[in-house]
Amino acid sequence: MFGGHAGTTNRLLVNEGTPDEKSLPAKGTLTLKKDDRYIIHSSGGGGWGNPLERDPAAVLDDVRNDYVSAEAAEKVYGVAIRNGTIDPALTAKLRAGRAGS
Repeated sequence: MFGGHAGTTNRLLVNEGTPDEKSLPAKGTLTLKKDDRYIIHSSGGGGWGNPLERDPAAVLDDVRNDYVSAEAAEKVYGVAIRNGTIDPALTAKLRAGRAGS
């Protein structure tokens, strides 16, 4: 809402990231083999407001609490985190470069 990003849907996978990766439907049965990995990616809610307007300190808190990665902080929120702190100059540059997008 109000410029936020869309939420995500559930994904069910077996052996994610391998040549044997298989995406599963929401319902059904499957026999797993020994050493298979069953992965559930839960859905996530959409955002509220333009992510580039989020307080960088709040984004840093999200990174420290493992809610988002430092890479996502930079890509989604335009907040550059280096050595556990906000890089204000790079953050301003990232956000200015995306202001019209």
